[in-house]
Amino acid sequence: MVRSVKALVDLPTEVIERITLPSVWDDITNDKLKKSIIVRAGLVLKRDKEIPLSWMNEMVRAAVPLPG
Repeated sequence: MVRSVKALVDLPTEVIERITLPSVWDDITNDKLKKSIIVRAGLVLKRDKEIPLSWMNEMVRAAVPLPG
């Protein structure tokens, strides 16, 4: 998973956003959400001047109704 996160973090922000945005998925699962959180957190850490921490808000909102 670490390699794929490193590869994704190097993509343009717009591409990462489309891949990791729960509102565009057909279904939201714990596994998909976990992977998206890892990718977005990596992006926030790597591009802290470009991507604000608020980029995680969508992940938090999507996680609230999920069980477990």
